[in-house]
Amino acid sequence: MSADCHAGMAPTSQGEPFVLIGASIEATSAPMTITEKANATRREPPDTTDPRCSELSSAGHWSRRFASLVAPVGSAATWLPGAVIGLEHEYRVKLNGRTVDFRSLVHHLAAGRARLDPADLNAYRLASGAALTADEAEAEIALAPSLVRPGCGRLLADRARSERESLESHLPSGTLLEGYSTHLSVAVRPSCAVALAKLYASSFSAALMLLMDSVASPGLLVRPRPSRLELGGEFVDGDRLAVAAIFALGSVRACQARLERAGGQAEFPLRLRVNLRQDDQRYGWFVSRSAFASDLYLAGRETRLRPRQAMPISAQSHLERCWAAARASLVGDIDESELALVDTVVGGDEPLPARTPSIALARSSRHQATKVRGDATARAFGFATRAHSRPGYDLAPVMLTWDRAVFVASTPSRDRLAFAYVPAPLLTNFASLLEVGALDETIRCYLALGSGRRRLGPTTSTAEPGLYDLLVPRARLLVAERAPHPSKWTRKRFGAGAIRRGWRGTAGFGNTGASSGGHV
Repeated sequence: MSADCHAGMAPTSQGEPFVLIGASIEATSAPMTITEKANATRREPPDTTDPRCSELSSAGHWSRRFASLVAPVGSAATWLPGAVIGLEHEYRVKLNGRTVDFRSLVHHLAAGRARLDPADLNAYRLASGAALTADEAEAEIALAPSLVRPGCGRLLADRARSERESLESHLPSGTLLEGYSTHLSVAVRPSCAVALAKLYASSFSAALMLLMDSVASPGLLVRPRPSRLELGGEFVDGDRLAVAAIFALGSVRACQARLERAGGQAEFPLRLRVNLRQDDQRYGWFVSRSAFASDLYLAGRETRLRPRQAMPISAQSHLERCWAAARASLVGDIDESELALVDTVVGGDEPLPARTPSIALARSSRHQATKVRGDATARAFGFATRAHSRPGYDLAPVMLTWDRAVFVASTPSRDRLAFAYVPAPLLTNFASLLEVGALDETIRCYLALGSGRRRLGPTTSTAEPGLYDLLVPRARLLVAERAPHPSKWTRKRFGAGAIRRGWRGTAGFGNTGASSGGHV
């Protein structure tokens, strides 16, 4: 069948149809006509000539076999706490010196596959596994989760630079990107995300603010998200991004160990008296530069901080204690040269916070982007964005977020659909198995059984992979977010620095709406 040959429509269980074009399958919100519904529900007798398919004509059997292949014994269907880190970079877009709304550009770039995040109509999943979207007027690039391993800090910075250069190469001539904000996410145990966020705000936030922000910054966002902790601050790139990422990773790990009372942990830093403000954009808190009684950014390392149950200490002393606890949680997982990079910044003589923001270099959009090979997880996210033609069936993505992926499989004649659910941490296994054909028999036999009533929905267990016949509207599969705090605050920007950096809302760093579905 040619790529431009329309093969008909096939509905989900509640009216979210998919357009099938060759091996490509796209989600659409257009309602189906009566004729299209009749065509979509027309079924040919299932092919049961393969004895392996007819021996066990149970959809549950093939779904369980699919799960056993994709999730072998010992594999985790959720991100392990502290095992992955994510990054979102926001950029102000300027065309011929004038700031433009990126929402007017994003849909004309042909940048990737659209509509894989049901919570964000502006989002495109790129071949690299990253997501490109518009967060209000700003451009946002969200990297696929990165595995924690030696070299991951600098790799994260390199991937961020590569994605920015790739975006610049797709923009109209004369368009420049200016760094706007940085959001780091570290996987945490969902049951303790809120407690961990509060602990982090009172113990490690001041130290991260010194390492990440500039003298013009308003402060730090601390948001407990489903299965991760999000930390939002000043735009940083290069070595400053690597330092911030490594510190964020180690400090979140230290907080997780503290909550779990893990034995053998390093001395935990003193908890500070801090005036937290509620974030009215998402559930979480804003730690302003003046949250510690005095302005942290004016005196920097010499700022006097007030612990809850001790005499005042200098910000430098607190920074050293925080890094000692964070560093201890990273030994063996992070390259020694990267740990030494943070050592140098923490113990160095350079002013903290930085005197100037770390703004991405303003460059012409017409240049060759530097390619950076991501880790196995990033490559698996990239693999998941593509349509695949396999012997006896075609497969393409219909949903891809931080923690889950859904694919639609169809017979070559397009008369039978099935949906494959894969937790995001298992995408690497899934991609490897699909490439070598290890899943072909299982998926073909499931399709040969004919349509049943197995439904993938919010009440279905998503702890393991599975095959299904029906799919509820994809937005119902998203992990529920906590509602923002009720707030009487205005949504005005905070001060000249916030206006210059462009931060929005109560906390000022933007809504990061793209992350609702979990781009990172």
